[in-house]
Amino acid sequence: MSRPQLEVGTWGTINRKDVPEPNGSYRAFARYRDITGKTRQIEASGSSPGKAETRLKAKLKLLKESATGGTISGSTRIDKLAALWLEELSASTRKPQTIEAYSSSVKRFVLDPKIGIGNLAINEVVVSRLDTLVRTIAETTPAGARACKVVLSQMFDMAIRHDAARTNPAKAVQLARRERPKVEALNLDDVRALRAAIAEWSATQVRGRHLDLVDAVDVMLGTGMRIGELLALRWSDTDLGAKPTVTVSGTLIRVKGKPLYRQDEAKTAKSWRIIPLPDHVVEVLLRRKVDAPASKTDAVFATRNGTWWESANFRRTLRAMLEDVGTFTGLHPHALRRAVATIVDGKHGIEDASHLLGHSGIAVTEGHYIGRPDQAPDVTATLATLFAASPRHTQSETESTG
Repeated sequence: MSRPQLEVGTWGTINRKDVPEPNGSYRAFARYRDITGKTRQIEASGSSPGKAETRLKAKLKLLKESATGGTISGSTRIDKLAALWLEELSASTRKPQTIEAYSSSVKRFVLDPKIGIGNLAINEVVVSRLDTLVRTIAETTPAGARACKVVLSQMFDMAIRHDAARTNPAKAVQLARRERPKVEALNLDDVRALRAAIAEWSATQVRGRHLDLVDAVDVMLGTGMRIGELLALRWSDTDLGAKPTVTVSGTLIRVKGKPLYRQDEAKTAKSWRIIPLPDHVVEVLLRRKVDAPASKTDAVFATRNGTWWESANFRRTLRAMLEDVGTFTGLHPHALRRAVATIVDGKHGIEDASHLLGHSGIAVTEGHYIGRPDQAPDVTATLATLFAASPRHTQSETESTG
């Protein structure tokens, strides 16, 4: 009966000679199948049989690592896998904010000292262990649980590429199904009331960014831009001529350890767009352009120092205004985009609303931005046939049998 063939990167029984060689050393040896599929004998020597076997095991381990991608094997700990994955991610073309978000998820969840799995080896991780981790996180941070599953899935994909794992246990983890909240959007009367409240509040202010807030809200309502896109808008992105437009070509980014900067790339491919401007927004921009001081950023909504206006500060100013006027308290700036989407959808349809907002597809717009019930098709003519008089049971026949 022939010997069973070894798998690539594995070895058979380790044998050692307990009789020393003429030079006084001892030998240990084993059959090893290399990356080419050939089986050959690997040897090592030492001052004792035990030391010879130890050296042989170390030699075989190095050969296995070279056959399976080098630094990652089934015995690699998850904390090391995470470090290698983040290193690979940092060298990729992913956006800095994405890398920072993934790095934060690894640190907060995967390597958490209390509930994390950093001390486990790749071959010790099973679906149930990851499921427990993700469910524990979901109890307090549902969004964190989703982020944790994403990074775990990508980490184990890397392990598979290095032949350190055969399957990806993270892909079998089930997240709790979330009920999609009903989209609440401001209607036309709400928008008018909001603008009136902001204008009234602005008239009572003697200092601060009150006029900037009024203009920023109007430009958001007139374009449907995201906050980051609005605050990254430069005068060079505007065309206030015969057919006024703005070009959305970037967004503001805040990455840990770096100052706020403009990313000269929109959020998605569909986010790079040219938006025609309504007359009121043109008037706002023309007035601001006349009054705008020169700045290095060329920002339409710059700070007094000519730097970018931080989105967190914009939200804080809006929140303070709403608290002062006592109406629309708790309103999120995203409500402005939802209002734009809902109003445009009602007049022009979902596709125009999606293109205006720069969404990757209408599913995002319809599922998260449109505040209206689904419109059922008009099939009343067909349904009316259900109530038509039967030819065998007319009214006259009914009366004659009465």
